[in-house]
Amino acid sequence: MSSRYLVLSFLCLGQFAAGLTWYNYSAVLPLLQREWSLSGAQAGVVLSAFQAGYVLAVIISGLLSDRFGGRRVFVISAVETSLMGLAFGIFSKDFVSAAVFRALAGLGQGGLYVPGMKMLSEWFPPEERGKALGIYTSALIASYAGALYVAAPVASAYGWHWAIMVTSLWGLPSAALVFFLVKEKAPARVMIKHVTPSLSSLISLMRRILLRKPVFLLNLGYMSHMWELYGFYGWIGPFVVATALQRGFTTESALVYGNTMAATAMLMGVVSSALGGSMSDKIGRTKTVMVVLLVSAVMSFATGWLMGLPIYGFLSVILAYGFFVVMDSAVFKTGLSELVESGYLGAALGLQSFLGFGITILSPALFGLVLDVSNPGIEGEFQVWGWSFGLLGVGALIGPVAMYFLRRLSESTKMAGGKK
Repeated sequence: MSSRYLVLSFLCLGQFAAGLTWYNYSAVLPLLQREWSLSGAQAGVVLSAFQAGYVLAVIISGLLSDRFGGRRVFVISAVETSLMGLAFGIFSKDFVSAAVFRALAGLGQGGLYVPGMKMLSEWFPPEERGKALGIYTSALIASYAGALYVAAPVASAYGWHWAIMVTSLWGLPSAALVFFLVKEKAPARVMIKHVTPSLSSLISLMRRILLRKPVFLLNLGYMSHMWELYGFYGWIGPFVVATALQRGFTTESALVYGNTMAATAMLMGVVSSALGGSMSDKIGRTKTVMVVLLVSAVMSFATGWLMGLPIYGFLSVILAYGFFVVMDSAVFKTGLSELVESGYLGAALGLQSFLGFGITILSPALFGLVLDVSNPGIEGEFQVWGWSFGLLGVGALIGPVAMYFLRRLSESTKMAGGKK
């Protein structure tokens, strides 16, 4: 196995292990809603608090990766997110404490994905980069599903505290794995005088990256994708649990069954993300994004109204939704790596993630708010979900429009060897 594929393998393992912290909260959310009397809006705010912590860290992690190397940033971040995840399981007792610890755990997650993307972009040539980043993204998605697979049965048997702790501790071995086994191809550019860039240099950098029209349009498409995707990730588990409760499951069995089915839907993205990356290598970045986002938007508009379908029909819809909603994830990172200079790639990836995850602060919270409005007088076991999922579909429709205008620019020929 070549060195670059060893690096890819170890980074995938590290990302999977540390990423288990991300959606362990969603797995136990039905229990927390009952124990803490959380409204839909409050539950959504806790989801969004994690995203907010991620956003605060992600630009800094990109800049630090450019200067000190992605490996160091990844290792420190994996330790931090693990410790804060464990703290959530031990100390959280209400809405406020939960939001604080989830935000702190999100800070650490902000230093994992982007540094990993930067390292892989340096190891893999453009003709293989879409596939490599797609595989790496699949590892992150697998961690989302893994959290639900593990946390739900542990919570059912031993309580939510243990479920959170069991899924949070894996950031520590992840840090050790990456520290000892991952090599960086390009040497880090150490900034001797200043660790933190000045405000004027940051503004100049943001202008250089963000205000270029092709990068702006690509990032707009990414924000559209992320609006839909992280609303789906945060709420698909509670949605399937609610469906199971409507069908007469006990609370314990609904928690396990619902999260298992939701995790399987998430796991579909492990395959589809890699396929999407390879597809974009062959037919082009923008064309792949346009097709995938249109299909996933249709799924968003339909899914929330289909709780009454026969069980196998309902599960087929959920699985298809999970397949398409994530299929284009790696395409945006790959396209960006072809539009910006390599010396600014870490910062550009960080800025793109800042924008994308910035929008995910809103979508899970607004999803929960719409749940409250759609289910007046109901606390916890919501019956009407269609309007909330439809909100995700509205955001997803912006992406294909942005890709249409990007395809009309000459710079788009830089992507995927001229395939746009």
